[in-house]
Amino acid sequence: MNFLNPAFLFALTASAVPLLIHLLSRRRAREVPFSSLRFLVRSDRKSMRRINLRRLILLALRTAAIALVALAFARPVITGRTASLFPGMEPKSVVVMIDRSYSMGLRGGEGNAFDVATAAALDIAEGLEEDDELTLVLFDEGVEEIFSAERPGRAAAAGVLAAAEPSLKGTDLRAAAGHGFGLLSRSRRTARELFIISDFQRTGIAGAKEIEAPERTRVFLVPVTPASGPNVAVERVILPGSALHRGEAAAMRVFVRNTSPDRPAGFPLRVDLDGRRIIEKEIELPPGGAAEYTFEFDLGHTGWIRGSVSCREDMLSADDTRLFSVLVREKTPVLLISGGDAFYLGQALAPEGADGDIDLGEAGWSGYTTADLAGADVVVAGPGGRPRSGDAALLRRYAEGGGRVVVFISPGMERFAADLSTYGITVTARETGGGFVELERPGGESPLLSIFSGGDLDGTAGLRFVRTARVVGLPPAVAVLSFSDGLPFVWAERAGEGEIVFAAASPLPESGDLVLSPWFLPLVQQMVLAPLDVLPGREGALIGASVPVPLAGEGGCSILLPGGAEYIDPIPAGPGRIVVPAGDRQGYLTVACGGEEWQTAVNPDCRLESSLDYMTADEAADSFGFESYAAARADAGISGTVKEAREGREIADALIIAAALLLVAELAVAQRRGGGGEGERS
Repeated sequence: MNFLNPAFLFALTASAVPLLIHLLSRRRAREVPFSSLRFLVRSDRKSMRRINLRRLILLALRTAAIALVALAFARPVITGRTASLFPGMEPKSVVVMIDRSYSMGLRGGEGNAFDVATAAALDIAEGLEEDDELTLVLFDEGVEEIFSAERPGRAAAAGVLAAAEPSLKGTDLRAAAGHGFGLLSRSRRTARELFIISDFQRTGIAGAKEIEAPERTRVFLVPVTPASGPNVAVERVILPGSALHRGEAAAMRVFVRNTSPDRPAGFPLRVDLDGRRIIEKEIELPPGGAAEYTFEFDLGHTGWIRGSVSCREDMLSADDTRLFSVLVREKTPVLLISGGDAFYLGQALAPEGADGDIDLGEAGWSGYTTADLAGADVVVAGPGGRPRSGDAALLRRYAEGGGRVVVFISPGMERFAADLSTYGITVTARETGGGFVELERPGGESPLLSIFSGGDLDGTAGLRFVRTARVVGLPPAVAVLSFSDGLPFVWAERAGEGEIVFAAASPLPESGDLVLSPWFLPLVQQMVLAPLDVLPGREGALIGASVPVPLAGEGGCSILLPGGAEYIDPIPAGPGRIVVPAGDRQGYLTVACGGEEWQTAVNPDCRLESSLDYMTADEAADSFGFESYAAARADAGISGTVKEAREGREIADALIIAAALLLVAELAVAQRRGGGGEGERS
């Protein structure tokens, strides 16, 4: 005998209540000799024996009735020959949840784990009765109902499952179970069964919320026992976050892990670029070991370059290869926004007659568009004109999205600079009134000053300014260059994924000596091009994620998802930015808008399931909060376990009826008066 609600067995203790009442209520009468009644003693003893027997019968009936009610709440199920004495189960609604997360692609002796899972689902379908209802659901991080029919058969289910295959997503076991119970709760049938067929990865069940099953629902947990063996995952490939240009050497970081807890792994790690192998390195990792490697390679041509990092194919191929893409430009596109008085700044950015590293575009404060921002890696806010009220917020969002903004604080731009800063500074204009202020020689190191020699830095200390911006509230350690009175001149701030660089002076000769000095051009170039610190690396997108794309969607976009499917409904996400889905396959996402193209590699999140850390059926049931369930191994045949559970008969209703009959009998015995109205002695 099994119990569907074994927690209610504690209620059996209530059956002791009648006995306790009986014992506590017994009273022994005080005997008083009375001469005229001495001949009735023998008759009295005979009557008491009858009364005590009736009391014991009442006690037994009451105790048995309470015990039967408690057992009924525990929902006992009997099997074997005795079960044939009770009516059979009515038509069932059966939901089979099949895990298709990418760890189910683990290969073994008889195909992969997903093949074993689908074979188990077919066995379940074959064991159903003619009037049963079957629903097949595939699940990973989401769910997909692929089959639902009354009077199902193995052939119909097999035809649907033949086209199914593992995905490249992780697992959400709790959501899958909740979805299955939701389907069963909406069924017209009152007899219900839920099968969950999975490898039960520990990473697949998050949170601690218990899942409540609908009434009269049997739960079957069917673990797919995976084959053991070595598995190496290429978990991450990270490229530099800064812009890359032709002729540079790109440094790429690669993270690999041996997920086997007991076997070392030796394998070649390969890097391919545009279909050509450029690096191959032999790697050895201990059991459970992880390592990071850095590879450098030259960027020989411009445009989008695609590549991959891979190891030797093993039992789980989904994590053996990781794709990447990188845009290599001939020059850095820079947008100069000014009021038309930016001759000197423009010459410093792109000297006339010189083949520099900057592709310069210019626009006025009232004339630039979000498309102009989308096409630039750097925006320089120059002198002249007046920024509009929303320009600071617009350029802040541009920087937070990964761009760089360079601001020369000219007269009239003080409020704009304060609003753009992340430090809450106060900016006002200041003039020396016939005097001047000098630059102080920098004492620390900064990437902005990396090209300057010690003599160059000594020379900057003699530069004089007669008109600057007074900046208050900036932490002193942030300043790269400062005036001799301690106020900051040049500093840089991080904003989201990008940077904002400030100079507290106008790039015009009337502001001081800097513009006509030999240090102006290299300082401006460094403010625009030099990496200020280590930016977050570009890692590509993860399968199933939403991807922000730094292109304006105005005028329509062509969007190709990995695998070649076209997507036609991008979501606007602010100026010069749209959001598109990464898709469900590994590959490349390509977006073209208004003559601009953007790409990214799309890969599975190998940190979700490559660990191959499994739960037993008991551990999974405990995580779900299931109090009653049956477990069967998918690769050992589940028909026996299912048949045994289905042949069992739940006898709760019979126990309730029996308890009611006992109470009727108890009432009849209690009301019976025997022997001409004999009374009961307490």
